[in-house]
Amino acid sequence: MRKWIVIAVIVALAIAGVLHLLFSGPRSGSMQYHKQQYLKGNTAVEKWIQNNAPGVVSAFWFSRKVEHASFHYEALTKLGYFEEREFVLSNRSPKAVLYPQMELHRYLTNVSASLVYIVPGGSNSLTIRAPRDEMGEVEKAVRQFDVPER
Repeated sequence: MRKWIVIAVIVALAIAGVLHLLFSGPRSGSMQYHKQQYLKGNTAVEKWIQNNAPGVVSAFWFSRKVEHASFHYEALTKLGYFEEREFVLSNRSPKAVLYPQMELHRYLTNVSASLVYIVPGGSNSLTIRAPRDEMGEVEKAVRQFDVPER
């Protein structure tokens, strides 16, 4: 009798473990999954490879990491995670407009900076691609950035 109870408990724990693995964390292919994979930081192995591996191995590892990030970024784009807007700047000098991404990143404090891409447009415009839910913060940062210089 005791033997059956022990077996039943072990089977129940195994089933609970499998269900936990299946339903915990974001599902593969979901927006949350791709975001998590894209933002995944350097692991200890990656740091070791960067610092200690021969150049060929390090270059291969880096190109693989870039491909991985690119895949997840494209998946996020297809899932509609990003929004792209063009902003016209009217109060900045040509020098500040020429290299805006360097200066504008100072103002992006409430935004996932690693998910924001800033591309200089024409003589006084920027195209910014950012997560749809953070675009309000990006707009606020652009307004702070586009104040008259003194």
